[in-house]
Amino acid sequence: MSAIKERAGGELGVKYGMKLRRDYVRLKSQRKQPMRCPSCGKHVVMDRIAAGIWRCPKCGYTFTGSAFSPRPYSQVISA
Repeated sequence: MSAIKERAGGELGVKYGMKLRRDYVRLKSQRKQPMRCPSCGKHVVMDRIAAGIWRCPKCGYTFTGSAFSPRPYSQVISA
């Protein structure tokens, strides 16, 4: 048998509606994108400590951002 490839957001199954699944996939992919650290300037994937609190894995700098993205909330809305 061939393996069935699951789409992104497939862990939600058919529940919750298409719009919520689409938003979930968008937020999940944003979270894993490399961002530039405000302190050291390195381009890395930030660690999420809690909702809105992020840490650079290279220098250990802790800063605030949006709940699902290291960018400030104003940049998330305009993007």
